Amino acid sequence: MLTPELQFLLRLGRGEASVVDRTEIPYFRDVYDHLLRVDLALEELREDTEVALSMYLSSLNNRLSEVMKVIAVVSALALPGTLITGVFGTNFDNVPGLHSNWGFALMMTGIFGAAGSMAWFFHRRGWF
Repeated sequence: MLTPELQFLLRLGRGEASVVDRTEIPYFRDVYDHLLRVDLALEELREDTEVALSMYLSSLNNRLSEVMKVIAVVSALALPGTLITGVFGTNFDNVPGLHSNWGFALMMTGIFGAAGSMAWFFHRRGWF
């Protein structure tokens, strides 16, 4: 911001200061014009910098959203497995299939079946 300098040179260019000779007033006006152009150029550069920073932050936010989407999908796919193993890991003796020879195979089939069907659903929706 060159506002104080611009105001000062404007006053000098108008001849408001008694220390300025009348023959020097056009030179102060010329300096004022140059300083005004510099101020406008600085303002344009500031706006361009703000736009570039905004675009960078937007692209960074988009990349972060993609990463968060992948993390959410992986977490959602792990949820059925966590639930099923939590049920089979309880200290109760009468859990269905717990003492069966095929209990572990059925549990793993259920885990992979649930995760696979969720992955298929997410893929169909365009989330994954």
